[in-house]
Amino acid sequence: MTTLLTSVCKYSMIIVMILYTVLAFWSLRYKSVENMRGCYWGMNLLTFSFLTLGFAVIAVKERNILIVGYYAAIMLYFMVYLLVYRHMYKKANLALLSHMLMFLSIHAYVFIISCLPFRGNTPAFHPHSSLFIPFRPH
Repeated sequence: MTTLLTSVCKYSMIIVMILYTVLAFWSLRYKSVENMRGCYWGMNLLTFSFLTLGFAVIAVKERNILIVGYYAAIMLYFMVYLLVYRHMYKKANLALLSHMLMFLSIHAYVFIISCLPFRGNTPAFHPHSSLFIPFRPH
């Protein structure tokens, strides 16, 4: 069951990244900022979906409640980040904000994976090596 969930989430993450890229280019079609705003909120939603899928796999494979706590803390940080940044910089570029959020979520996901212990002597035995990182140095 864990293998099935991992495979479904892995391909779902690929689809989310494809949709994110398509939506980023689709937003360039609009001339007004109001029309672009919907695309950027959709991109933020896809970013949160990417992070949720990744942490779901880690939580299932690790069977550790701390992973859920890390996920909640990161999601809270990103929501506060979006609200505070938009409040402080009202004329900020929304595309830049959406892309920064995606890069930060990828960084958070990779950081959590890199903190997990190996289960064998080679990276092939790493429980999340099929998801995102093919190799982690010792």
